[in-house]
Amino acid sequence: MERLLLIAGIVLLGYVVLPLSGGVRVRRQWRRFREAIYKSMEYPIIDYPTVRTEAPQGESFRFFGQIEAVQGDEQLWLTDGALSVQVDLKGVEVYTLPALNAYEAEDRVEDNELAFADASPTHLPANRITSFPQGTRLMVSGELVMVNSRPVFRSRGRGDGDLLVLIYDGAPCTILRRSIWSGRQRNEYWNQLTPASLTLASFSLFILTYVYLRSPGFLFYAHIALTMSLAPLAPLLPPGLLLFSLYRRIWRTGRYLRAERDLLSLPARRFPQTVSLRNGSRAFLPDGSVYRIRTFRGSDAALEGCPGGKIRTSRAIVGGTPDTAVFYAFGCSTETGNPPSDPFAERVLIPGEPRLLSLRCSRGARYRELLGAGIFVAALLINLLMLFMLLWFVLV
Repeated sequence: MERLLLIAGIVLLGYVVLPLSGGVRVRRQWRRFREAIYKSMEYPIIDYPTVRTEAPQGESFRFFGQIEAVQGDEQLWLTDGALSVQVDLKGVEVYTLPALNAYEAEDRVEDNELAFADASPTHLPANRITSFPQGTRLMVSGELVMVNSRPVFRSRGRGDGDLLVLIYDGAPCTILRRSIWSGRQRNEYWNQLTPASLTLASFSLFILTYVYLRSPGFLFYAHIALTMSLAPLAPLLPPGLLLFSLYRRIWRTGRYLRAERDLLSLPARRFPQTVSLRNGSRAFLPDGSVYRIRTFRGSDAALEGCPGGKIRTSRAIVGGTPDTAVFYAFGCSTETGNPPSDPFAERVLIPGEPRLLSLRCSRGARYRELLGAGIFVAALLINLLMLFMLLWFVLV
């Protein structure tokens, strides 16, 4: 019994506990990244008049610019052509958005899988980045202080005051959608702990097999240990390989639904939960301009009534037709009739109530995650049973 418990302990620790704990950490890390993006939506964009007339101290702002100069190891100068700001990178992680794929070919219906690379943003501590080429485009969001009459972005440490530094290409208006779409792990189980954990567990079980084979009475335990040592490779073997491919497809769909959940609720985040989303509802952007909702019946009327707006849809939208759906148009009307100047003020058309659609995506994602995990376990058990039977004939 003790030998079975030893094998089970190695399996649980190396194949389950350590990878899943790493997965929880990774999911929490990306959730913090998305929360930093959400919070940046609330910050005004710093400009030259604000710096010279108000001299902000300890307030939070956004800035879009490119690297003008590098000072020391952790000091950057950014410029937008009118204003130069300094960024103190001490203790800050720098994120890099995946490159655009075919954003310009997207037309007026969003297709995130086509427009953006299927990858998560890379991130490194600033002190591990060897160089920052001049002209690199950055978005900075966080606390701004005045030092010797110079505006300086700096981090107060972890928490609400942490500084967000994001390298990007393309137009600033793509940053928000790209960050929320890609800011998550492709598969949380496969993280930094997983390769080492699986390797050590498999090697430990293989050594245990060798020890047990030296005693004829322990042949059964050696058989089990050897079978479990091959568990990391088991899903990749037939016949479970078909189920494993199905699991990957379902898990990927669940990940897309989680991203679509966040994107559908994105423009609605500017409105308090107590405010119903209906025609004429309005909120205020950080610069004081108005962000309104208009509703249209049918896609043609929505596209005509919201020039420049794009339709945001989801796999969770079933039934109905574009000609009869009620489209919620965000950011398509201001008091002056011009689109908002804030690149994070999306002009987007959603075929249905965004909060309800977001909830439907969340439920669909949870269902697919559970279904995918069940299919993966089934593929693993089927192949482990096949390996167990095959090794039995080899060992016996």
